[in-house]
Amino acid sequence: MAGQPIARRLADRIEADGGDDVILGRVASGDTVKAIASDYGVGYDTLRRWLNADDGRKTAYLEAKRDSADALVEEAGEILDKANTDSAPQVTKAVKRAEHKRWLAGKRDREQYGEDKTGPAVNVNLDLAGLHLDALKAAGSMADHEQIPPADWELADDGGEDEGPAD
Repeated sequence: MAGQPIARRLADRIEADGGDDVILGRVASGDTVKAIASDYGVGYDTLRRWLNADDGRKTAYLEAKRDSADALVEEAGEILDKANTDSAPQVTKAVKRAEHKRWLAGKRDREQYGEDKTGPAVNVNLDLAGLHLDALKAAGSMADHEQIPPADWELADDGGEDEGPAD
């Protein structure tokens, strides 16, 4: 960090505030890296680089992210509890915000909140040609039905005049 004064100041400030545990605790409680970076007066990328610069810190950060899933699910419930139910758009917005928090929790802790992908897959294959043939067989052969010879066919009169062949 010798040539990185911003990163050095960030590390010094984090250390003065209590060290890595303060940042990781905020991540675990559901704070975004963007919000934490803003509080420290640095950009998102600067804080992300700091979090990933050390293998031990990176592992702790990933663990804190996974732990944040609980906070996100609780926040989703609070959003719904506090939603303004006076208008449909407000309800829709609250539901969408809660769904996003729940989705994010599922990404951060797939085991606890992710979609269950272990259930049986359902595959349906239809043989339409075979079904059609089966229906024809079930209806019987054409010999079983009364057939009207073409000479006895009548054309429906639609009331229109015959205009002759088209040019």
